Amino acid sequence: MPQGAVALTIYSAMKITRYIIAITLIAAHNVAWAATDMGEVWEAIPQKLVPTIEPNRRMDMVDLYRAGQPARAATLLGGEAEITAMGDNYIAVRLSTSSTLQIKRIKTAKDTIYVTIHTLYAPAANSRIEIYDSRWQPLDTHRYLPEIKTDDFVAPSVDKAQRHEILATVLIPTIEYTMSEASDDIAANATFEQTLDADTYRSIAPDLLLHRTLRWNGSRWQLIVVK
Repeated sequence: MPQGAVALTIYSAMKITRYIIAITLIAAHNVAWAATDMGEVWEAIPQKLVPTIEPNRRMDMVDLYRAGQPARAATLLGGEAEITAMGDNYIAVRLSTSSTLQIKRIKTAKDTIYVTIHTLYAPAANSRIEIYDSRWQPLDTHRYLPEIKTDDFVAPSVDKAQRHEILATVLIPTIEYTMSEASDDIAANATFEQTLDADTYRSIAPDLLLHRTLRWNGSRWQLIVVK
């Protein structure tokens, strides 16, 4: 084989090798991201759970967040959504000026579950929790979460008469639930102040426990007893 042809063959082989190495590194990078953050979960979440944000827009938001840029995208309602936090197992998204979505991935002994927390600010912050399996099929929330009532935010030391008065005052409790990357517990914060007039709220505030915690025990959440 002529010397020039040999050199060309070696050069071509080197180019192919470099190309293969580059493709391998890109693939490894993408796999690493899939394993270390919630980006792919956000991109692949069923559209019915986030009907105002198209899949391609969600992909753009993930790319922007990973690049260290404001992870914003236009919604179908003409507003703007933004990823505000994203970690290995948690993502928080501002869906609009008055609503947010949190998604937490939790590994149980048998499966992986997804916890979604939709919070609406209108004007009191009030959340709705839903739980799904690894295929995004809805699960029975009551199987995992206790029902939280107004009474759970009243101090144990309050006498029966005063407790009854508080329960009659706060007929429909508004509660903001939050999670984080650091813990599988759920913070439950009463937002009664935003639904009552100032004088009424001041009269019952000393007897309230506004911040409670739902502790994850590996299979379900339990409301921590205040001692």
